[in-house]
Amino acid sequence: MIEGRAYFIGAGPGDPAFLTLMGAEALDRCQAAFVVPPYDQTYHRYLAGKRLFVPFAWDFIPLRDKVLELLQSGNVAFLVPGDLSVFCPFQPLLEALGSYAEVIPGVAVMNAASALLKKTLTLSLIHISEPTRPY
Repeated sequence: MIEGRAYFIGAGPGDPAFLTLMGAEALDRCQAAFVVPPYDQTYHRYLAGKRLFVPFAWDFIPLRDKVLELLQSGNVAFLVPGDLSVFCPFQPLLEALGSYAEVIPGVAVMNAASALLKKTLTLSLIHISEPTRPY
């Protein structure tokens, strides 16, 4: 019987400072985590004491089965680079897990880059002008 939830946590562009509070809290509740290197090292303080797995070392069916096995005893995290609403290589797994899966959005790389460059994501060539007034 499944006891836990699978949290797919957007980890941002690789700096733990970009992990959302919601993501950190979910990660804290997990006993195991699937982590893409080098996130296993950069997020080491959030991953201490957890069983770690590299998700891309598995084919789909064995990965799904391993997650279902782990969910029988607790929560599982997938620490995914960026924001899953922009790109998620685990979409088929999300669908297979159905109601046992939860997506926690992260900071998208494009948003972190925009902030670093101090540039908005709007088109800079479009100017807002005053409405024309009849004379």
